[in-house]
Amino acid sequence: KPEWDQVLPAARRTPREAMLAAANAYFDGIEAGSGANVPAAPGCNRYENGAKTTNRPGGPQEGCRGLSGFAYVERVRDRRFPLVDEERGLVWALAVFDLPGGTYPVPGGGAPVKREPRSILVGELFRLEAGQIQDIEVVMRNVPLGGAAGWALPKPPKAKK
Repeated sequence: KPEWDQVLPAARRTPREAMLAAANAYFDGIEAGSGANVPAAPGCNRYENGAKTTNRPGGPQEGCRGLSGFAYVERVRDRRFPLVDEERGLVWALAVFDLPGGTYPVPGGGAPVKREPRSILVGELFRLEAGQIQDIEVVMRNVPLGGAAGWALPKPPKAKK
């Protein structure tokens, strides 16, 4: 999208720390199953592997705050933010979503959905203007539950007693 490469006017830029806080609020909202604390613009859209997942005809119109459908994600771990571009309002985030598996309700009704246990390696590019997330582009890949992220730091060994 051409707007992803445009330099924002200074008045529409978001400070680096606020950009990181917005991306973290989004991941925290996925863990909580609620977008109440996500600073997203009303028309914000999310695309997963090229498919629009928000504001679709006949679907919920909650935009990027509609996170109740992520109830199957138990944890968002190994978060990294290798790119923050204040001039363009972009944050590139890497994370791992852990899904323990089970049967979950579908937001808005319908038959519950069975989810297999797995982890998902996720790359999300957030575009922000004036402190609000405008769009999110996501690429993801399933791996076995608990799968390691190539970007995560190893845990230090436990101290011997």
